Amino acid sequence: MKKFGVLVVFLFLLLFSIISVSAQANSSSSVDSKALACINDNIDSKGCASLTNEELAFTSLVSDECRDELRDREINNQCWPVSTSSTTGSSDGCDLRTTAVSGLALNSGSAKDWVSTKMVSPSEITWYLQVDISDSSNVSSSCTASYDGKSYTFKVLTDKTLDSNAGSCLRRARSNYWFEVDNSCNNKLLTVSCDQDFTTSTLYSKRGDSSKYFLSSDTKSSSASGKTEVTIDSYCLSSNGRACSYEGTLWGVLLLDKRKVDTTPFIPYLIAFADDYERLGSYAFLYSLTGFNDYYSLLSASQKDSGYYDFSSSYKRYYDTAVALLSLNSYSTSESSNAKDWLSEVQGTDGCWGNLRDTSFLLYSSWPVVTSSTSGSVSLCSSEGYYCLANADCQDIGGDVFEDFTCSGVSVCCSKNIELESCGSQGGLICSSGQTCEGSIVPSTNAGQCCVDGLCIDIPDNTPQISECESYNGACKSGCFSDEEKKDYSCNTPFDVCCMKSSTPVSSGSLWWLWLLLIIGIIIVVLLIVFRKKLFKKKFGGSSDVRTSRPPFPPQRPMFRPMTRPMSRPMPSRPSNVSRSPARDKELDDTLKKLREISK
Repeated sequence: MKKFGVLVVFLFLLLFSIISVSAQANSSSSVDSKALACINDNIDSKGCASLTNEELAFTSLVSDECRDELRDREINNQCWPVSTSSTTGSSDGCDLRTTAVSGLALNSGSAKDWVSTKMVSPSEITWYLQVDISDSSNVSSSCTASYDGKSYTFKVLTDKTLDSNAGSCLRRARSNYWFEVDNSCNNKLLTVSCDQDFTTSTLYSKRGDSSKYFLSSDTKSSSASGKTEVTIDSYCLSSNGRACSYEGTLWGVLLLDKRKVDTTPFIPYLIAFADDYERLGSYAFLYSLTGFNDYYSLLSASQKDSGYYDFSSSYKRYYDTAVALLSLNSYSTSESSNAKDWLSEVQGTDGCWGNLRDTSFLLYSSWPVVTSSTSGSVSLCSSEGYYCLANADCQDIGGDVFEDFTCSGVSVCCSKNIELESCGSQGGLICSSGQTCEGSIVPSTNAGQCCVDGLCIDIPDNTPQISECESYNGACKSGCFSDEEKKDYSCNTPFDVCCMKSSTPVSSGSLWWLWLLLIIGIIIVVLLIVFRKKLFKKKFGGSSDVRTSRPPFPPQRPMFRPMTRPMSRPMPSRPSNVSRSPARDKELDDTLKKLREISK
C-alpha cells in the first residue's frame, strides 16, 4: 500500500513539474514575440477589411498580414485619407500623418513624392539677417546686398546698427541691428559683401514673438571685399496648401528622412513651434532628426519614475512612450532601458499594450522586426556587427548606411557607432529618484539622469505625482469590483487600494498541449486506482480480495510484510461487556487463517 501511494505522489509531482516548467517557459518568452502574437490575433479576429486606415498603417509597420488591404486603400497610387469605408478610398482627401505612416510601413516612394508636393514656406516664421563686422575698431563699414540682379548699399555703423534698408527683401528690424527678410524673398540667393572682414548669420522666430530667437546653422565669414551667399530655405508641410500642419510635418519629415531626403529646411519650423506642440512629442522627433542634446534633455523631463512617457497628448501614455522610444532606442541609455522595463511589466497576458495601434507602434519603435517587405535577405543590423543610429548621427560621424540590415523604428544601420561617455567624464551629476535637473540632461553610460551645467534639485512635495498603481494602468479606489483584483502597487491616498482588471486567461489554442498532458496524467491516476487490485495481486502474489476497511482489531505487523514464523503473540483482551456476533467471529478467524498462510 505504501508503494502504491508513493507511485501516485510521484506521478502527480512529475505532471506538476512538467506544467510548471512549461508555463515558466511560456511566461518568459520575449516581450516582442508576445506583442506580435497580440497583433496577429487581433487581425485574425477582426479581419483586415474592418480595420481603420490608422490601424492598418501602424499594424503594417510590423506585420505583413494587412499590407495588401493598405495598398488597396491608397488614393491615386500616392496617398491615404484619415478614414475610409471602402477599399476604393474616400472623397475627404489625403492626410499627411496617415500617408507618412503608410509610407514608412510600405517603404513607398509614391508616398514620399506626394509628401514632397505639400511643401510650403511657413508664413508663421520671421527670418532675420545679421551682418557683423569683425574689426573692433570704431570705423563703419560699407556693404552691398545683391539679389534679383540688383545691388543695394548699406553701412554697418560703429554701434553695429544698419543705416538703411537693402531693397524690398531686406528691411531693418530689431532696433536696426538686423534685416528682416520678406517672406516673398525666401529661396532667393542673397549675396553680401563688405569692405572689412565680416560675418553673416541668419536667425528666426515665431512671427510676432520677440521673446525667443533661434540661430540657424547658416553662419558664414569672409575677408574684406569677399562675399557670402545666403538663402532662406525654410518649409513646412500643409494639407491645404496654406497653413502649416505641425503634426503632419513631424511625420512627413520622418518619412522623408527615412527615404534619404534632406530635411534641413523643415527643422527651423519644427524648432520654432516645438514648445507649442510638446503634446505631440515634438522633442522626441527633433532629437531623432537633429541629435541635439537640448531635445534629449527636454524629452527626459517627460519620463515618469515608472519609466513611461507622458506628453499629455490625446493619444495617451502607450503612444507617447512609443514616440519617445522612436528617438531613444538607438542608444543604450537608462531612459530607454527604463521605458522598456516598464513595458515588460505592464504588458497584458495577451501580449497587448492597450489597443492595436499602440501595440504596433511600440513594437515598431522598440524592437527590430524583419518582415517580407524588407525582403528575404534582410537581417538584423546588430547581428551583422553594425550599429542602429539616427540617420543624422550616422552622417555626422561619417558612417556608411547599410540598406540590407534592419533596425527598430526609423533608425538606420550605420558602420560606425557613437560611443557614449560616462556622466562624470562629461562633468555631470547623476540625479536620483525624486530629483530633477535644473541644467541640461545628456546621454551617458550611467543609470539615471546625467545633469550638466546645473544641479540636481529635489522635486517639491506639492508637485503632483502619479501613483505607482496608476503608472501600471491600475485604479486607486476604496474597494475593487468583482471583475477586478487587488494589486500591491501603492496609491497616493493611504486608504485606497490598487485595483486592476482580472487577468484574462491565456488563449487555450497556445496551451492545448498542457491541457493534453494534464488529461493524460488524470487518466493514468484513475487507471491506477481502478486496477490497483490486479496490480497488487500481480506484484505481491496475494488474493485480489483485499479489504479496504479498517480491521476489527489492531494488526500485529504490517499486513503484507512476509513473516518468518507463525504469529504467537496473544490477541489483546477486549472488555467483557462487549459481545461478538458469530458472523464477526467467523470473519476474524478467516482473516487470521489467511495471515498464517501468507507467513509460511
